[in-house]
Amino acid sequence: MSPLLSQLTYYIAIFGGLIAAMFMGSSLGAEEYSTVIFSFLTIVAVMWVVLSGEGWWLPMIFSVGIGGLFYVPFKVYPHEIALAVCGIALLPRIPFKVAGLRKDRRPLPLAYWLLLTYISIHASIGLFNYWGTGGGGNVARAFMNGLWPLIFGLGFYLYGSIKLLKTGLRFLYLALVIRLTFGLVNYYFDDVFIIPGLNYTIDPQDLRNSGFMLVFLIPLQLITSRSPLVKAWHALTLPIAMYAWLLGGSRGQIAVAMILVFIGLLVCRRWVPLTAGTALSIIFVITINAAPSTLEGLPYRLQRAFSILIVGPTVELEVQQDVKGSDQFRSVISDEGYRRWSGSLQSFAVGVGVRPYDEAATLMAQRFEVDAFTLLIQSSADVGAYETGLWTVLAVTGVVGMALFAWLLISFSKDVVGALHAGHLFGSELAICIWAAMAMIGWFFTCPFYGGFPSFELFLGFIAKAVVEDRREEQEAALEAKATPPVARLQPLRGRQPALAGA
Repeated sequence: MSPLLSQLTYYIAIFGGLIAAMFMGSSLGAEEYSTVIFSFLTIVAVMWVVLSGEGWWLPMIFSVGIGGLFYVPFKVYPHEIALAVCGIALLPRIPFKVAGLRKDRRPLPLAYWLLLTYISIHASIGLFNYWGTGGGGNVARAFMNGLWPLIFGLGFYLYGSIKLLKTGLRFLYLALVIRLTFGLVNYYFDDVFIIPGLNYTIDPQDLRNSGFMLVFLIPLQLITSRSPLVKAWHALTLPIAMYAWLLGGSRGQIAVAMILVFIGLLVCRRWVPLTAGTALSIIFVITINAAPSTLEGLPYRLQRAFSILIVGPTVELEVQQDVKGSDQFRSVISDEGYRRWSGSLQSFAVGVGVRPYDEAATLMAQRFEVDAFTLLIQSSADVGAYETGLWTVLAVTGVVGMALFAWLLISFSKDVVGALHAGHLFGSELAICIWAAMAMIGWFFTCPFYGGFPSFELFLGFIAKAVVEDRREEQEAALEAKATPPVARLQPLRGRQPALAGA
């Protein structure tokens, strides 16, 4: 091939760049700023499609870590943006098999296709019913909370490469550190800042989320890393992450963390740490209940977090009085979820779906002096925000939805736990599989008092499932090669060669 042809892409890029520069320059001169912005975004999109390669899925794992939301001017969540960005990079490549992105993995279980179809039908009916009323956005966002891991998971399972898994976990770690730092700034300045230009912000109590994820990611990276320097770094950052997490003040996450750690040690068959950790946890709980006043020396949010470990109705701490409102809200919203779910045979089977926030009803309620607490409960239930995974799934999608979610989680969990017991996972692959197993199994135990749709759990599950399938294929190929006897090599004849017939 001539040197000119070998550098054809380079010359095309230069020529295209010159034309784009001339076009954008003329648009700027004519003050056509919208055209310039659109052209710039188009160029960026084309570059992303061309250059992303196997890393097309990395924006999603970063977005899961960064959390928060953007105002543009309505709310947009990072994982929604990442879903579009990943789709822009992946979809144009799918028709071209030469791109080599399609992975040779076993088909996804039937549970996945049934669940995707079922939630899509639910969302379509909701959008059809409320689109003309201006509430379609609320309905779409509520169902997208359950749909986004199914959409991304399909793309990753079919086209995602686990070769970049280590890089992906680094992206997740970086995003969580940025988010945690932002949360600490908000906490110590007692304000909620918005990054100008990006219009990005996080929840005032976001430390409970970023810290919680880091509290699991860092130990997994610590035990699966081989570098002493990396281990030392994780050992130093873990206490900071734990402190920030506790500053978030989430009581439910204390119980969730204890359950997930127990499941993780059980799945990995670490009997000595499991026994020791269980004993220490029991001693810790007994100590706090024997002397609850010992918590009063801690910062308020730490008191709030640990107050869940106090058993019994006796109120001895001021913080327990403060959290009564939160306890009442969770209790009443759960009762509302049960009432809606059990209202009829239809709601029992397929749930009541999601309704948009009704501003008119709110104004009427204020006019007729309806209790604000009741109004808050109704509004939260309408958009599917039941504060717990159990009632979010049951009230919105019914027994059918719960059965399909459970089927998919159990299917993934069986494969991941089996791979962990096989003992052929290492490094980042081992870390993601342990985390996925803890999250997916733990959802069944924590959903009565915490969470929502098992979105993050399924996000980890799809990645872990891809790891398991790739390693399974390697193991089967190795066993097949070992079982096949080598072909005997033909040795050259020595001495005088016999004459060929007919020569």
